[in-house]
Amino acid sequence: MKKKLGFPSTYRELFEILESEGYISEDELKTFKRLIFLRNLIAHEYYRISESELLEMVNLLEKCSDFVNKIKAEAGKI
Repeated sequence: MKKKLGFPSTYRELFEILESEGYISEDELKTFKRLIFLRNLIAHEYYRISESELLEMVNLLEKCSDFVNKIKAEAGKI
Protein backbone atom coordinates (compact mmCIF):
# COMPACT_ATOMS: atom_id res chain seq x y z
CA MET A 1 0.00 0.00 0.00
CA LYS A 2 2.83 2.32 0.82
CA LYS A 3 4.15 1.99 -2.74
CA LYS A 4 0.65 2.67 -4.17
CA LEU A 5 0.71 -0.19 -6.63
CA GLY A 6 -3.06 -0.37 -6.87
CA PHE A 7 -5.82 -2.50 -5.41
CA PRO A 8 -6.06 -5.96 -6.93
CA SER A 9 -9.46 -7.57 -7.09
CA THR A 10 -8.12 -11.14 -7.12
CA TYR A 11 -5.10 -13.03 -5.81
CA ARG A 12 -3.98 -13.56 -9.39
CA GLU A 13 -4.10 -9.83 -10.07
CA LEU A 14 -2.07 -9.16 -6.92
CA PHE A 15 0.82 -11.25 -8.22
CA GLU A 16 0.51 -9.83 -11.73
CA ILE A 17 0.97 -6.35 -10.25
CA LEU A 18 4.00 -7.52 -8.25
CA GLU A 19 5.53 -8.99 -11.41
CA SER A 20 4.86 -5.88 -13.49
CA GLU A 21 6.50 -3.73 -10.80
CA GLY A 22 9.57 -5.99 -10.64
CA TYR A 23 8.99 -7.49 -7.20
CA ILE A 24 8.77 -11.03 -8.56
CA SER A 25 10.05 -12.71 -11.70
CA GLU A 26 7.97 -14.19 -14.49
CA ASP A 27 8.81 -17.67 -13.16
CA GLU A 28 7.64 -16.69 -9.68
CA LEU A 29 4.42 -15.34 -11.21
CA LYS A 30 3.82 -18.73 -12.86
CA THR A 31 4.43 -20.45 -9.52
CA PHE A 32 1.96 -18.22 -7.72
CA LYS A 33 -0.67 -18.57 -10.43
CA ARG A 34 -0.41 -22.35 -10.16
CA LEU A 35 -0.66 -22.15 -6.36
CA ILE A 36 -3.76 -20.00 -6.69
CA PHE A 37 -5.30 -22.56 -9.05
CA LEU A 38 -4.52 -25.40 -6.64
CA ARG A 39 -5.82 -23.40 -3.67
CA ASN A 40 -9.09 -22.79 -5.49
CA LEU A 41 -9.29 -26.46 -6.38
CA ILE A 42 -8.92 -27.40 -2.71
CA ALA A 43 -11.38 -24.74 -1.56
CA HIS A 44 -14.11 -25.33 -4.14
CA GLU A 45 -13.61 -28.78 -5.64
CA TYR A 46 -11.64 -30.65 -2.99
CA TYR A 47 -13.08 -33.95 -4.18
CA ARG A 48 -11.27 -33.52 -7.53
CA ILE A 49 -7.73 -32.86 -6.31
CA SER A 50 -5.25 -35.68 -6.75
CA GLU A 51 -2.39 -36.78 -4.54
CA SER A 52 0.10 -35.59 -7.18
CA GLU A 53 -1.48 -32.12 -7.17
CA LEU A 54 -1.18 -31.97 -3.39
CA LEU A 55 2.48 -32.94 -3.62
CA GLU A 56 2.98 -30.33 -6.34
CA MET A 57 1.45 -27.73 -4.04
CA VAL A 58 3.83 -28.64 -1.21
CA ASN A 59 6.80 -28.27 -3.56
CA LEU A 60 5.54 -24.93 -4.86
CA LEU A 61 4.96 -23.64 -1.34
CA GLU A 62 8.62 -24.26 -0.56
CA LYS A 63 9.49 -21.78 -3.31
CA CYS A 64 7.40 -19.15 -1.54
CA SER A 65 9.93 -18.78 1.27
CA ASP A 66 12.28 -16.91 -1.08
CA PHE A 67 9.47 -14.49 -1.91
CA VAL A 68 8.59 -13.97 1.75
CA ASN A 69 12.22 -13.26 2.63
CA LYS A 70 12.53 -10.82 -0.27
CA ILE A 71 9.41 -8.91 0.83
CA LYS A 72 10.60 -8.85 4.46
CA ALA A 73 13.89 -7.34 3.31
CA GLU A 74 12.08 -4.79 1.16
CA ALA A 75 9.77 -3.86 4.04
CA GLY A 76 12.81 -3.26 6.24
CA LYS A 77 14.05 -0.61 3.77
CA ILE A 78 10.86 1.46 3.94
